[in-house]
Amino acid sequence: MDKELLIEAYFENTLTSEYQAIFEDLLKSDKAFADQVDFEKNTKIAITLEARKKLKQQLQSYESEFAPKTSRKLLWIVAASIAILLGVLTLFNTNRPSNTDLFAEYFEPYPNIEAPLVRGSNQATDKTQAFTAYESGDFKTAAILFNQIYESENEEYSRFYGAMSLMALGEYEASKEILITTGWSENYSERVNWFLALDYLRLNQTKNARTLLENIVQKKQYQNKNAEELLKKLK
Repeated sequence: MDKELLIEAYFENTLTSEYQAIFEDLLKSDKAFADQVDFEKNTKIAITLEARKKLKQQLQSYESEFAPKTSRKLLWIVAASIAILLGVLTLFNTNRPSNTDLFAEYFEPYPNIEAPLVRGSNQATDKTQAFTAYESGDFKTAAILFNQIYESENEEYSRFYGAMSLMALGEYEASKEILITTGWSENYSERVNWFLALDYLRLNQTKNARTLLENIVQKKQYQNKNAEELLKKLK
């Protein structure tokens, strides 16, 4: 789980005990992370206070306009109704999955089918080193190695798995640029459409994501069932 997702899970009270421990360690050891948590916490408090302020001003406006024609009791009944309505709307918006939540639900780095690693092999080619890092979850090293392979050999697989590595690292804009600008062969184009749609989703470019997902469903491409399911959640 990347740091941004970790913070979101913290505020949504969905951290597991394992991730809670990671979160608390980061608060102590990572000043930038702690500052981001404080910033978001203060922002949420400010939003809550502003909402309460506006509600109070609106109630005072009602009281000024309708008193003494309307009893104070009735005014507070109206106030309570408004408060309940705001609570229901807040709950509705909170329960609606965000693009970040949907991305986390559907994204999984594409498996290594290009160069399956053989245990016990002593091969140390650039390709095997890149995929070894990729399969072990060392996506930072993998991204660097795949980029080096692409620059020296112009291999399509290195471009694709480099983009996967960047997505796993949370570098969604960089990944999107690779997926959208590379001229992909038929072997990769369908896979690229799915992951590019997820990049768009995570970057909150929902319209672009929806267009790609609809195309995947219509043409019954790679991940068309998940694309259809995801489209329903975006409506």
